[in-house]
Amino acid sequence: MTTDSAQDDIPIISGDAVGFDMRPRIPEDEERFTFSTVCRSNGLSSRLIISGYTQGSFPWPDAKDADAGLYPWGRLFPCTILKTGRVNLTHSMRRRVRDAVHRHYSGLELEILLDYDFDEVIEAIAEYHRKRSNGTWMTRDMIDMWKALHRQRIAHCVSVHIDGELAGGLYFTSVGRMLYGESMFSLRPDASKLALAALAAFAGMAHLPVIDCQMPTEHVIRMGAAVVEGRAFLKLNEFLARQSHFPWSRSESLSLLPFLESVYSEYAERTPNDLTIVHEQRFAHAGGMLFHTLAIDGTCNYYEDGRRSTMEVIPLASTDPRVTPMYNRLIEAGFRRDSTYLYRLACNECRRCIPTRIDVHAFRPDDTMRRTMKRNASLVMRELKLAPMTEEQYELYKRYQDSRHRRSVMADMDRSTVSTVLFSTCSDTRLLEFRTSPDAPRPNELKMVCIIDCLDNALSAVYTFFDPDVPKLSLGTFGILSEIEYARRNGLSYVYLGYWLPGYPGMDYKTRFQPMDIFWENGWMPERKFTADPKLLDPTSL
Repeated sequence: MTTDSAQDDIPIISGDAVGFDMRPRIPEDEERFTFSTVCRSNGLSSRLIISGYTQGSFPWPDAKDADAGLYPWGRLFPCTILKTGRVNLTHSMRRRVRDAVHRHYSGLELEILLDYDFDEVIEAIAEYHRKRSNGTWMTRDMIDMWKALHRQRIAHCVSVHIDGELAGGLYFTSVGRMLYGESMFSLRPDASKLALAALAAFAGMAHLPVIDCQMPTEHVIRMGAAVVEGRAFLKLNEFLARQSHFPWSRSESLSLLPFLESVYSEYAERTPNDLTIVHEQRFAHAGGMLFHTLAIDGTCNYYEDGRRSTMEVIPLASTDPRVTPMYNRLIEAGFRRDSTYLYRLACNECRRCIPTRIDVHAFRPDDTMRRTMKRNASLVMRELKLAPMTEEQYELYKRYQDSRHRRSVMADMDRSTVSTVLFSTCSDTRLLEFRTSPDAPRPNELKMVCIIDCLDNALSAVYTFFDPDVPKLSLGTFGILSEIEYARRNGLSYVYLGYWLPGYPGMDYKTRFQPMDIFWENGWMPERKFTADPKLLDPTSL
């Protein structure tokens, strides 16, 4: 590689210069790779970087430049780009991608994440090059600058985690709809290639068409990168860089493995049994995030007219650190927790299961509810951390099911199954036990159990079962009132009550707790407004 001019002929600009013409000059001879230097900047700034990249230039310091604090700006001609979507896979990489689609690397657990640990990735890349080359062009100023760019959603990373450890990755810059590959590293064979293949798969589905590779390395050429004339690249770059910025905030900590599976679907063969359970993979936008779900098709648990239901499940392990922040954001978008996973109902032909919530501070009990609280004032509430179901709890659960939901699937569950369904969690789940007082005729008798999830600003009512032999106590109503009071005492704003089915027997009780909001058409609205508007109750909508 050569440079096109002597250093003395190159202008020096300040690190925060704006309006300087940084368009690289295309050399007359593009047969040999030449770095066309436009200027040198005395330092870096985000405005300078965005301006330079938009015009087709990028900083390329060597060790001498770095020591002097000067950053040459320009471009290597001819240019190298990688079209996103499918990349070329060598024989060994086909095996790697096949394993990745099934979430493992040589038998070890694998995860590939977007924008999960940028600071750790860029530091690891700098250290990797420092050890390999006895020095690195990645100065401390550059590292700190790109960390700042990451906080501005301009710089991003892909990290490959094998058996829970960072094993490779890359970082890149994004301006408009253009991606600029910066650098990568591997601590295990092919880890950086997996990162690039995953990024290409995601970018292709996100309508980000090309990655500027900056240099024609053997690595990117073997994966399908093309060498193009400078004029064609600059025209393409100007068009894409001036497009609206991609909403990167939605994809923070996003797993890229489902995108690999979608692009390389031939490696994702399932058994016939799997195909009957997992209807399809979907990509969802909710809570300001982009993520993938598994759509599980089954028979509706409520209506017995043969209609089908579809549950969209987020396939994250209960120990995954992303579950808690996702739950806090997605409950506001109609998601709930069932056992150790997050889900929402997304049935194709029926929309009768409508998420509900109570505004704790606006709620006022009516006269009947106040009498219910008075009748149960002698019950003693005890808050417990979720633990395996006890025999005493199971006996109460069975009595409740046999009396109230005899035909339900849950009525036939044994203690082990109930523990798995109701007493397993991926959240901060607690039990509210209600017992008779120590001086009651039947002291310390278990009367009710409320299972709740405690979130940052809300309580989610998961399930309640109670003594069915004392109907005058209205324990079901008392349970909800107790949850509302618990939320109020703990400074929470909402109690999420689960699904309301308009007109369905046994489900209209939730509308007694007013003001109640429902989640409809991607937003919350008062339930009273919903029932008062005939257009929303039209059979074509419901």
